Amino acid sequence: MKKRQYNSKIQKASLEIDLFGNEHENFTRNLENLMMTIQESFCSNLRCPTRVKESQQRTININPPHEIPHRDLIQLAVDELFCSKLELCEEYGCDGWREFSQRVFCHGPPPFVILNMQQWKSEELAYVPYYLGLSDHKYLLEGATLFNKEEHHYSAAFQIDGYWMHYDGLRNVNLILLNKPPEFLLLSSLVYVRAAEK
Repeated sequence: MKKRQYNSKIQKASLEIDLFGNEHENFTRNLENLMMTIQESFCSNLRCPTRVKESQQRTININPPHEIPHRDLIQLAVDELFCSKLELCEEYGCDGWREFSQRVFCHGPPPFVILNMQQWKSEELAYVPYYLGLSDHKYLLEGATLFNKEEHHYSAAFQIDGYWMHYDGLRNVNLILLNKPPEFLLLSSLVYVRAAEK
């Protein structure tokens, strides 16, 4: 009997995500140019060997705050990465102050962002925001990649028509409706989609 392929008309651009292996290698790397950011810095010391610096990042790696404040930790970490700041210059022999400009996307705000959450502990992620403010835009949580430490395997949770689904290619029933977050899985990344402007 001949196998039939499922064909459909695609109304929007779609992505095929391979969840086996490391999603950074298989997925995020292909989107690096879209999410590339830049930040400039200037040192107040005229004799600083690197008075003017430019820092580019291809992925959005956010680190947990050192102190746990009474507000949304993920939004706070994103704000820290993207905001302007003033710090002591770290160049050898320099005693000046380095002023960092606001970090901006090289190609304008992307249609979605992927936040690398691998530096976070489970207890720091008790609350994941559904909305994220970034570069004067509002982003909505649409999905996450999860890591199973015992099986060294990635799976995904995502929204379809307002319902959360969990996809795991290693399971017989690989797409299930989620009533609660999957247990024993570590959060690897969060995917936010830019909200439509009104």
